Amino acid sequence: MKRILFSLIIGFTGRSECLKQLFKSLEEQQLKDFEVILIDQTLGTQLDEVISVYRDCFAIKKINAYPARGVSIARNVGLLHADGEWCAFPDDDCIYPADLLKNIKTWLNQHSDYCGLSCIVTDCNNKFSAGGYMSRRQMDIGKHNVWRTVVSPSLFLKTDVVLGIKGFDERLGIGVLTNFGGGEETDLVMRLVETGGKIFYVPDLTVWHPRYIGNYDNKRILYGWTCGCGCGAVMKIHQWSYLKSFYFASLLFLRAFQQLMLLRLRRAVYHFAMGFGRLYGRVAFK
Repeated sequence: MKRILFSLIIGFTGRSECLKQLFKSLEEQQLKDFEVILIDQTLGTQLDEVISVYRDCFAIKKINAYPARGVSIARNVGLLHADGEWCAFPDDDCIYPADLLKNIKTWLNQHSDYCGLSCIVTDCNNKFSAGGYMSRRQMDIGKHNVWRTVVSPSLFLKTDVVLGIKGFDERLGIGVLTNFGGGEETDLVMRLVETGGKIFYVPDLTVWHPRYIGNYDNKRILYGWTCGCGCGAVMKIHQWSYLKSFYFASLLFLRAFQQLMLLRLRRAVYHFAMGFGRLYGRVAFK
């Protein structure tokens, strides 16, 4: 029996309006050979309302994972229910251009020796968004370029290969009950590469994700801290030197000073928090 081509695994934490926009873009895909796996981490009925609108447009599986928390747990649960040969992990607020899955399939058919593909993430105006800066050059992904080539919404990986390394590290990622709220996709890709997998970065293909335009309040600053801690944890897991870890933290300190010069004080605090989080995660993660 022929497998579905793509399993799109999405953790749901209650943002139904965002999910509607993503589903609208999936309805408009030129390639229809995919399923959506929704991991519900709520007790509400919002998800059922969205599913009822789109259930006849594409295959949808809803998996209840409450009270489990964290994006990595959600994705691992989804992987266990995936029938697709390839898996992807779109954020609930991203948008797939109509030709994305068709173009991904074309690339994969032409590069059968690869187990993964990463593409660029921008907003609809071609400005970097979810992953910050990403390279404009195509390349094989490795330890020294992973930070500028990998963001989870634009990863497409062979499902069996991801399951072979037991999926995401559930100590990492947004929503975990630790300080290490980021870096889960970076860790996953680095483990795949370290075990011999080949993953390529193609900036000519794009996933759209809105830029953050909200306030840099205490909640946002805490988010920056936890993301930084997660990145630091990944550096420790994969044995990056303290010198290189400090270099990556210093990039955020420079950005913070730039914001101070522009009198954007709260935004400067956000970048300082993320930078110090990287140093803390490098030391404290166990």
